[in-house]
Order: sequence, then C-alpha cells, then structure tokens
Amino acid sequence: MAERRGRCWCAQIGLGVILSAVLSGSCAAGGLLDPAQFASLGTLPSRFVVSGDYVIDTNDCVLSIPTFQGVWSVQGVWSGGVAVFTFDSITIGAPVQVEGSHPVALLSHGDLNTPSILVTPGGNGPGGGTGGFGSPYGSYLTGGGGGFGGAGGAGGQTTDYVPVTHPSWPPAVPGGSGGASYGSPTGGPQVGSAGGVSFGVVGSGGAGGGGIELGAMGTIRLDGNLSADGANGTWAGGGGSGGFIGLWAPTVIVQGSLSARGGDGGGGFSIGGESGFVSGGGGGGGGGRIEIQANALTLSGGYDIGGGSGGGGDDSADAGQPGGSGTFSDSGVPEPPGIVLGMTALAAGLGWSWMVRRSSRRAPAVGRLRPRG
Repeated sequence: MAERRGRCWCAQIGLGVILSAVLSGSCAAGGLLDPAQFASLGTLPSRFVVSGDYVIDTNDCVLSIPTFQGVWSVQGVWSGGVAVFTFDSITIGAPVQVEGSHPVALLSHGDLNTPSILVTPGGNGPGGGTGGFGSPYGSYLTGGGGGFGGAGGAGGQTTDYVPVTHPSWPPAVPGGSGGASYGSPTGGPQVGSAGGVSFGVVGSGGAGGGGIELGAMGTIRLDGNLSADGANGTWAGGGGSGGFIGLWAPTVIVQGSLSARGGDGGGGFSIGGESGFVSGGGGGGGGGRIEIQANALTLSGGYDIGGGSGGGGDDSADAGQPGGSGTFSDSGVPEPPGIVLGMTALAAGLGWSWMVRRSSRRAPAVGRLRPRG
C-alpha cells in the first residue's frame, strides 16, 4: 500500500513538472509574441473590397477596414498591454496606419503579406525628457529629448536675459535633460517616450514612436517601408524617441526599409523687451529598438535607429544635443520553448518517478547474515 501511494505521489510530481514547463513556454524567446499561442480571428482580409487604409487603434484594440459597404471592424485581444490581432493568414493590399499609445502585434498562423506600415507617434514611455516648469529659473527652459533605445539629448542653454527683470539669474540657463534609455534590446513590444516641453509649454515635446510586432508561422513579406519614428519638437521642445519594430517568422523579406528614428529637437527663438532672452534648441530624441527573429532574413532597404538632431539655438544660444543611437537585434527563431522544456521535464519526471518507486520498496536487511556452524 505504501508503494502504491509513493507511485501516485511521484506521478503527480512528474506530471506537474511537465505541465509547468510546457505552460511556461507560451511566448517566443526574447519577448516577442508567438503566433501559435493566440487564437485566430479568421482570415484577413474579408470578402469586402477595401476603399482606404487599414487603421489600427491601439487604445481601443480595434482594427478598422474602410470598405464600399461600410467600415468593417475587428476587436483584438490584450496581452500584457499589447493589442493583439491574430489571423489564419494575412494579405493586405492597402497601407496600414497604427494609432494610439499602446504597442500592437499583428500575427498570422500562416503567411503575412503587407505593403507599407506607418506607426504614428503616440508613445509616452518612462524615458521622457524634462523641460518647461522643471527648472529653478521658472519656466524658461528648453526641452530635452525623449529616451528609449538610446538616451535623449539635453536641450541647449538659453542666454541674454534682461538683468533688470531677472537679476539673480546666471548668464546662461541650462536646458532640460534628455530622458534615459530603458528596456532591453530583446524586450519585445514597447513604445517610445516624449520629449520635454519648453518655456512654460510654449513649445511642445514630440511624442515617442509607437510599437509594432509582425509575427508569422510562415513567411513575412513587407513590400514597403515600416516606420515607428518619434515626432519632432517645436519651439525648442525636445524630440520624441524612436519606437519599436519587431519581426518574428522563419522567413522575413523586407523590400523597403525599417525606421525607428528619434525626432529632432525644436529650433530656438528670441524674444525682445524687458523679459527678453535668446533661446537654445531642444534636444534630439534617442533612437528606438528593432528586434528581429528569423532563420532567413532579407532586408533590402536597411534600417535606421539613429537619434534625432538637436534643434539649433538662436543667435548666441546653444543648439540642443543630439539623441543617442538605438539598438538592433537579429537572431534566429528559437525552438518552441514548450516542446524543449516539456521533453526535459518528461525525462526528469520519469527519472524521479523511478527513483521514488525504487526507494519505496523494502531494501534487504544489512548485518543480519549469520555465519555457518
């Protein structure tokens, strides 16, 4: 009876280890989402004739396709803050525009074919540049660039204040600091960060680039460009950082280019009168991140993860600093982690099961043999 209980207990351990290992492999290594782990919404496109661009609203997690019969909408699912749309196969004949402040994943259980994709700037990540009211000298401060893959550049210093109006101010007031880089080169879908505002929100900081992943169990073919750039700053505001682009498939063919570039800082300006000054330029946004996992990769148009340029200072004021370069990661598609871990756990579970069964049997007594005679 004791042996039977031991077998049941060890079998439960082995099965628990196996299930735990298989379930732990629900995502592709490196943070990119695995299409096999998401249920399909059908086939894209539908039977409708498209009359405009495909639009993905990541705030509402909705894909809209304007057709001659009206707008056809598909509700996606959320996964860790990412708007996910998964289909049996994807063939898109019109440009795609992504809007909103969340990253999106467009996944296919088969092939994925699409022309150009524009991810409009909307990121507001944790690497925002400072500016505006963040200075001990009041609101007179240029904006620093947003950070993500690379750090944002600092805003240029502002000079030539009227001494009567600002008697305690130094000859030059430093600009806002650039935002720090964050995340990992293989961290999966994320968004960029905004640049700092300037001069009491006179100038706006550019929004950070958005984030997108294209994933397919077959082949990804992108016949145009895919961009997730940061927006430029205005009136000495900082540029937004570049966003995120992820590609996951056994075969990836990109006929165009990939771009996750930081936005440029806004240019400086001058104001006369008793409160006059000469403004420095806004800092450039840091570059974004591009992460590719593919066993065969064709990238005809190259990629751009550069930081944005600093805005020029007016007259005697300094220009903003440029943003730092982002990151590019290129590796093969890993083996499905659930299978690898499951087989390892199976072997471990069976071995442990055998050991418990053996130990539950009565061992021969030691030291009980009597000498003859």
